[in-house]
Amino acid sequence: MVNRAGSQLVKVGVLGPLSVQTMSGACDIPGVRLRRLLMRMAMAGGGSVTADRLIDAVWSGDLPANATSSLQSLISRLRKAVGDGGAISQTAAGYGLVDVQLDVVEFEELVRDGRQQLRGGQFESAATTLDMALALVRGTPYAEAADLHWALPEIARLEDLRRDAIGDWSEAKLATGQASETVARLEAVTRDVPLDERFAGLLMRGYAATGRTAEALARYETTRRKIAEELGSDPSRELQDLHLQLLTADDPPPERSESDIPAAVTSFIGRQREIERVTDLIEANRLVTIIGPGGAGKTRTSFEVARRLSAQGAKVRLVELAKTTVGDNLEQAFVRDLDLARASHTRARDDRMALDGKALLVNALSDDQCVLIVDNCEHVIGAAAGLIAELLARCPALRIIATSREALAIDGESLCSLSSLDLPPADSELEAARGFSAVRLFIDRARAASASFVADERTMPAIVEIVRRLDGLPLAIELAAARLRVLPVDAIAQGLGDRFRLLVGGSRTAMSRHRTLLAVVEWSWELLTPEERYVLEWLSVYPGGFAAQTAAKVCASGKVAALDVPEILNALVDKSLLIVTDGHTIRYRMLETIREYGTARLIEAGTVQQARARHARHFLVFAQRNSMNVDANDQSVALRLFNEEYDNFVAAMTFYIELGDSGRAIALCLHLAWFWMVLGRDEELGYWTALAAEVPTSNPSAHWHVARGLGVISQMSRQFTATGAADPGFDRDDGIADIAQVAANLRRYLADGPIEVAATLMLLLFFTRQYNEAEQVADDALLRATPLARGRLRLMRAAFAENFGDLESLRTHVALALDELDTTSDQWGRAQAITSRSYVRMLDGDFDGAIADVQEARAISGRLGAVDDQIYMGARQVGMLIASGRVDDAVRCLDEIEMLFDNSRGTPMWKVILLIQRMIVEDARGNQAFVTSAVRQVRSMLDEFEGAGTRTNHMIVVGAGSVAIFELEAGELSAGYEDAVRAFVASKEVDDFPILASIGVVSAILAAEFDDYAHVAELLGASQRLRGSADPSNLREVRLYAEARARLGADFEVHHGRGLALSHDEAYDRLDPRYFEDAIARRVAERTGQPRIASAKASSSRGTSGPAG
Repeated sequence: MVNRAGSQLVKVGVLGPLSVQTMSGACDIPGVRLRRLLMRMAMAGGGSVTADRLIDAVWSGDLPANATSSLQSLISRLRKAVGDGGAISQTAAGYGLVDVQLDVVEFEELVRDGRQQLRGGQFESAATTLDMALALVRGTPYAEAADLHWALPEIARLEDLRRDAIGDWSEAKLATGQASETVARLEAVTRDVPLDERFAGLLMRGYAATGRTAEALARYETTRRKIAEELGSDPSRELQDLHLQLLTADDPPPERSESDIPAAVTSFIGRQREIERVTDLIEANRLVTIIGPGGAGKTRTSFEVARRLSAQGAKVRLVELAKTTVGDNLEQAFVRDLDLARASHTRARDDRMALDGKALLVNALSDDQCVLIVDNCEHVIGAAAGLIAELLARCPALRIIATSREALAIDGESLCSLSSLDLPPADSELEAARGFSAVRLFIDRARAASASFVADERTMPAIVEIVRRLDGLPLAIELAAARLRVLPVDAIAQGLGDRFRLLVGGSRTAMSRHRTLLAVVEWSWELLTPEERYVLEWLSVYPGGFAAQTAAKVCASGKVAALDVPEILNALVDKSLLIVTDGHTIRYRMLETIREYGTARLIEAGTVQQARARHARHFLVFAQRNSMNVDANDQSVALRLFNEEYDNFVAAMTFYIELGDSGRAIALCLHLAWFWMVLGRDEELGYWTALAAEVPTSNPSAHWHVARGLGVISQMSRQFTATGAADPGFDRDDGIADIAQVAANLRRYLADGPIEVAATLMLLLFFTRQYNEAEQVADDALLRATPLARGRLRLMRAAFAENFGDLESLRTHVALALDELDTTSDQWGRAQAITSRSYVRMLDGDFDGAIADVQEARAISGRLGAVDDQIYMGARQVGMLIASGRVDDAVRCLDEIEMLFDNSRGTPMWKVILLIQRMIVEDARGNQAFVTSAVRQVRSMLDEFEGAGTRTNHMIVVGAGSVAIFELEAGELSAGYEDAVRAFVASKEVDDFPILASIGVVSAILAAEFDDYAHVAELLGASQRLRGSADPSNLREVRLYAEARARLGADFEVHHGRGLALSHDEAYDRLDPRYFEDAIARRVAERTGQPRIASAKASSSRGTSGPAG
């Protein structure tokens, strides 16, 4: 059954984009056909769907050659994707979903319950129930099938049911006196169905109940006219009677308010901290000024504070200075806004008002409970400051809250600065993003603009991008949300490159300078001095913030002296056009909207290229000095500066590439290469070096060939673009040819070129399995290298030795690397060397020494901010701690690195590795329920990486091999064998011998399953041949050694020796789990009566040519 009451393992959502939730979390259903298959079965609720109908839904007439077989294959893949084979049943009638919770079924049941409650007069319960129902709707039902014939009738039915539910909900809300909550939703529905008289009547009642009788009457007239024009008839008698009631009803007289603050017409979202601050400040001080950039919400925040104070008994008065201009008599403006002339029965002319203005103001504002809101002071800042100071002096009980883009700068002033609304990280997940005020504001205004808008997994990335690029400014966010009347949210996000053209059409009742984003910025710009405008325009070429000294380098000219720049920066901060950011040093940041306006001004003046050239030249020199100081100074300082200025480095590289300046583009990339490497940004290193090397040049230098080599290596090893997506246009054979060409070119510079030539050539040779040549290049380079270069070359040799399972060579090069690096200040290099030493100690069984080493390396990496290194080292430490029996310490260590991953830009690959480590830890703690669930999740995650690039094969080997072990130990022989084969197939492109050796453990478990301990011993020997040693940290390998010795006695050494005596390629071939295929097929058939497993045998040879991982 499919119902609400059960404890289903799988939840399927179709009221919007397809979503699937399992016990392990959100589950991605890959591929259009799988998603259509699941949606079509969901449409049947708990019933079955015939195979013919499923085939029609999946392929829509474009049928495959064997449709029935293809459908069965899809069904199998779908079962695997949701991780619960029992969720999909097969009967004589077809296929269906069993024990699956469907949101559409829950929605219909809640709507039915709510309607019954409404009819029974249970209005509060009905409103609550229908609220729950409508909350399930995330967008158009079956949104991904909205243009498919089989889905259209069901979509139309559910849309009608949703509207009916909104009508019933509105009836319940109106009956309970909560009309204000219904108006916005009813307005949206009536835009979709303008001829629906039920909704017209509900909206009229909502307007009337909230004191908006005129709008209710206008709504009737609009509906009457549309019905007449399109249907040629009159409204129903019911609607006409409601119209008559409104015409004859007596409106209650408005109550006299003790506040001049206008009623809010939209919800207020965010700014709670600022409201509390202003409220507290005005209790202790007599003048508080709310400052911030245009569109930050200063007026609205002051009004919200005013409403609080009014509710506490204060008499709140309002003066709005937006329409006042320089030269106007400010006292007269105050008198007129406060309506003091009429109140005092003064009938004097304007000049008389001016003369008596102060007396009128002092008389009116001397009330003990008076709070005066003075809004929009910035354009008359001097006059406003003078008058406010005088009023405070002459009215001892008066309190004033002012709003301005800069402070009044008078005695007794307290400030509350409004910055951005809370912004989500760029990669926020759906529910996390909803908690940020900028996102909540956009969603609220978006729903008012478009009834069909929904914030879900599909739209949330665009929402996050919009609010972030708009700097969390409320007005800009509201203008963006308003565009949903005519544009989808993705188009709005894409259109922000021309935001001043896009963000127009604000409220007609707003001040003219708040109707478009351009007007907001221009208002601020006009208030600046010429020098301030000039500096702000030239600073717009800085995308990543700047220090005062850096700003002077770019801005200093005949118009502004370098010594004047810091003072101008402070003035721009005071005027809310620059923001001071927290950090080790004082830095300034410009809102992106202001930056784009400044850039547009540079373009108009024809000086944008000049400004970008100054900026790029400065950061090229800065990068050179910073990279040269890596060995001389604290590397953590150099890395901090790299992070602080990274966006500026990228802007400089982009400029040189666009300019076609190959030399400077290459130089900048190579100055930054070490930083990218340390911080785990290998994709960016490869992307930018490849891009820079593509700039045409008539005379390629040694550095050009180095950059070309780094770019090709990155592309070959990852096959990723800069955004992390697999590159479908990449040709592997072309990449190998490129490597050969670059290697040949680099050899020409080997004798007297920079040391980077040798290092890059070593990588190229290693990548193409020319190991002996790579070692010879290293040996020659060591003879002429500096201690720092020698230390890093030794590290490369150590890495090669570890990859080849050459334990003695690894010991030697690690010791020599540490000797060299101890004479330098290369802390990062020391951390790498110490990590390699910990691996040697671990293989020697010295767990205490290994753990101490890896802890030291983690500490160094933590000081440097090398997150990927910390995660890698922490993952190693977890295994060592478990092997040494310190499970609680392993749990704490894993908790630390998982938190580090969550707070960083962690890649999906690390997510898989950490989940595997968590499985190992929970297995050691006996938590088999977690292990079972995690196995399914890992398998699903690995599916996403199939074919994504050579680097991910490492992860597939580790992940599928780990999963296979847990499956085999749980008695799932078929699944374990399938994942063991998957790991082995992926390993063909991997040249990390210790990783290859791990497959031997899986195959040895298979051999033990069939009591073939002679084979177990030989497999363990083959694994040791690849790794260079047995692995005492692998508890399963330790157990297999013990079992095999116990079963074989003296023969163990014979069989184990056979494995040890194999060549590397022979040892690898011996690990192939497909050796057990026939035996597993027989065992499965015996246990279940199922057919034998189809043959998966194929050549296992990896060969000796082609690219390595």
